Amino acid sequence: MAPRQTTGLVETRLPGCRASGACRRHGTRGLSGRLSLFPVVEGLTLSGDREASGGRIRRRRLAPHCVFVRFCRASRTARKARLLLPPRRVQRIRSGDLRTGHSSRRISCSRSDPSRRRGPRFWTERSLAIPNILITGGAKRIGADLARRFAGAGFKVAIHYGSSEGEAEALRDELTASRSICSIHRADLRDRSETERMFDEVRATMGAVDLCINNASMFVNDDLLDYEDTQFDDHLGVNLKAPVQLGALMRRQPEEAEDRLILNMLDNKVFAINPDFFTYTLSKTALLAATRMMAMRFAGFPRVCGIAPSITLISGKQSPENFEKSSRINYLGRRVFPSDIADAALFLWKTKSCNDQIITIDGGQSMMRLSRDVAFLTKEGHFDE
Repeated sequence: MAPRQTTGLVETRLPGCRASGACRRHGTRGLSGRLSLFPVVEGLTLSGDREASGGRIRRRRLAPHCVFVRFCRASRTARKARLLLPPRRVQRIRSGDLRTGHSSRRISCSRSDPSRRRGPRFWTERSLAIPNILITGGAKRIGADLARRFAGAGFKVAIHYGSSEGEAEALRDELTASRSICSIHRADLRDRSETERMFDEVRATMGAVDLCINNASMFVNDDLLDYEDTQFDDHLGVNLKAPVQLGALMRRQPEEAEDRLILNMLDNKVFAINPDFFTYTLSKTALLAATRMMAMRFAGFPRVCGIAPSITLISGKQSPENFEKSSRINYLGRRVFPSDIADAALFLWKTKSCNDQIITIDGGQSMMRLSRDVAFLTKEGHFDE
């Protein structure tokens, strides 16, 4: 059976050291005491490390003044750190300084180097894994802000788009300017088979999806007395059926993980119903119910949460003047920005105790119980000074 690959660390003991080619690939400068990440094969104890490559085992030696540290995947506790070259000196990881999550572990030094009693901090093995995020409708508007925020937070980002191919390619080029962290995937979310194909394509590109933000939304005005069946079906397909299907696909992923999150983008209207945008409002209200039902059914893995913002960006035929007025109709008198939504999304990801939680971002507008959509009330002059 092929050796299992895991994450290792090399601590350089002399200034100006470069331990191996793998260290150089990860940008190690070789300063004294610097910890360098590189992939190694777990369980091998020769005087050097080995790496699985192309079906063969290739041996690579460490410099004599470097320390190789190995970890145990299963128990999440540190094994004894073994100094491979030379073999006489041994360092140990102090179990009392071992913490899980995003806390630090510390390395104590050998007797021959008492001045370095506390070494640099480094992350746990799980924390070192880069999380993957899928954002539907991520090519522009709020979705693009979400993609930028999570890319900046260290995620690998998969952007779904429907018809905005140019915007998707431009955003991909922007996010991959420094490193390869973004891919784009086209799918019509009204088509169940296309949605599943897109999800499988994302998994094949970057691995298991840790966070799925169902941001794509169809938003067209209609009325109870004259709505069209096709538009009704489209609202349900994009705003309700696709998030439910992606939620099920998230749950069925076979890879083990400590945490996963499904985040549904709702609308603050679901907490203050009015009859405008009739079939759109129905689809978002149903998504609120689906969010809570999925949270119950999945029982914490993955977690399921939602964000319900008020009007954030100009849409449809709305004028800039109308938007400026209607966006401030709330108790705070301030508008909601895409960055507010991105902040809330990142908060829900980081706060692992959040499940079945809906964050409403509307300055308290939903408490005003308006009889119509703010855009129409503004147009009718209800809030003119």
